Amino acid sequence: MGRTAGPSSRAGAGKPRPYPYGGPPHQGDYKRATGSLAGRLAKDTSPGRTGTAYADAKVTIYLKDGDSRRSLVFVGMAADDVPESATELRSRSPSEAVDATFMGMGITDTSDFPAGSLGGILRCGRTPTGGGAPCTWADGSVLGMALTPLSSDVVSLGATTLALRNAAEH
Repeated sequence: MGRTAGPSSRAGAGKPRPYPYGGPPHQGDYKRATGSLAGRLAKDTSPGRTGTAYADAKVTIYLKDGDSRRSLVFVGMAADDVPESATELRSRSPSEAVDATFMGMGITDTSDFPAGSLGGILRCGRTPTGGGAPCTWADGSVLGMALTPLSSDVVSLGATTLALRNAAEH
């Protein structure tokens, strides 16, 4: 932990992503939720609105061990998907992009985690009310987040987030 990286050498690398909904079908104990309820939850959870830089963010809902009370929300946005996103991602350092995301959520206490071979930065925090934990990563071409609404275990979430990021971007 405690690693802070500079901008990724991958910035602008336009390679196809194999999971059009943001994340793989499963990761560890988490399995992607399916069906109409999962579709509505993903749509309702989406950070984007039509006409914003985040409108094309991919949202996936995961359930841990099939338990709907132990969910994980995975959000991913690639600069190649929308020009406004590219401008925003490339106008800041990865650290600034992640910090702006956390500040928008009211989170001021964060910890850095290894970002893996994809570079950039991976940072996790706890919501101010203690009711959940988000981990956010960024490099010059991608911004993403994993959020567990009912758990504040940032160490476990950091490892899961890195694994989801690696699967979604490879």
